[in-house]
Order: sequence, then C-alpha cells, then structure tokens
Amino acid sequence: MSFVTSCPKRIEKVNLEYKILYMKKNKLSWLNQWDILNNKISKKLANNLCNNERSANIVAYGINVLINDIEKGFILVTTFTTMGLISMFVKSFIIIAMLRMWMGGSHRKTMLTCILQSYAEFMSVYLISWIIDYTIQLQIVVTLIICLIDLLYCPIILSKRGKYKKRKLYLFKCIALINILILTTICFYVGNNLKILILSCEIIQIIDVILAKVTKLKAC
Repeated sequence: MSFVTSCPKRIEKVNLEYKILYMKKNKLSWLNQWDILNNKISKKLANNLCNNERSANIVAYGINVLINDIEKGFILVTTFTTMGLISMFVKSFIIIAMLRMWMGGSHRKTMLTCILQSYAEFMSVYLISWIIDYTIQLQIVVTLIICLIDLLYCPIILSKRGKYKKRKLYLFKCIALINILILTTICFYVGNNLKILILSCEIIQIIDVILAKVTKLKAC
C-alpha cells in the first residue's frame, strides 16, 4: 500500500494548509484581474501596431490609460446619473480636470481602487458644496493656497511617465496658474451654486496634491 493511499487525511490536511497559505499570500490578487485584462488588451493592440518593443511599450501605456479612462468614466457617469447628480458630476469633472491635468495628483495601484478614489473625491466635492457658504474672503484664501501649492509642489508626475525637462515642468505650473485665474474670474460672473462648486473642487485638489506629495515622500 502506498503512502498516498494509506495517509489520505494527512494529504488532505497538507493540501488545505497549502490552500490557506496561498489564499493569504494572494488575498488581494482578485483586485488585479481587471488591470491584468486591460494590460493584455493594450499589449496585444500595441504589438499589432508597432514593429519594435520600445515603441510597443509606449503605445501600450497610452492605450491602457485610454481604456482605463473610458471604463472609469462609464462607471462614474452611470453611478452619478442613477443618483441624480450627473449635472454636479460633469461640472466638477471639468473643473478638476482643468486643475489636475497640469498640477497632477495622487494615484492608486489598481483600477478598482482608482474608481473608488474618484467616487470618493466627487462625493466629497458634493458634500463640501453643501457645507460651505461662499464669501469673498474664502475665495481669496482658497485661491492663495492652491496657487502656493502649485508653485511649491506641482506638477506631481508619475514615475512611469518618465522625467520631464524643467522647462516643461514650469510650463505645467504656468498653465495650472492660468486655469486657477480663469476659475477665479468665473466666480465673479456666475451664480452662487457654481461659485461654491468651484471652491469645493479647488479644496479637493489641494488635499489630493498634498496626499500625493506625502505618499511620494514615504515611497522614497
């Protein structure tokens, strides 16, 4: 009689212990499946479009970002439409995009956590807009803080995007400052609700940049 047939309980116990160990080691692996699928699609498309590996990697990154943005946008639009907050979401998205595109911000490692962060940010904008009242003093304080944040810490650039020349980084700073000036000017010509929404988005952007800076420092 073989060892395997004579000790079925022991074999079962060893297999169970291995499964538990494997599950503990890979308890968050399911969060990455979405990203793995998107990466496979991106690489497949890039390999069909490019002749060399370097170009394929660059194109794959661009395609991956596009796929992620489309998926995230669809989910967020569907969610906020269902909640009856689509108007707030669209306006907030435009305002935050004007700032984040040039200032940068924090990023999550998986698609799911990225969507959850985006959802939390837009809901925070909604909640802040209900809490605060617009005053010219608050406008001045928030504008000064976000300008200072931009000058000191921005832009926050992802390491996988590579390094930019100083001239380009200064350009990003300047464009961000111009957009802040545009948003501040708009506040003098629009209704109170949009003024508050602009301030709320600027507050969230300030928090996001600080969070990104702190996270980046801890990673160093």
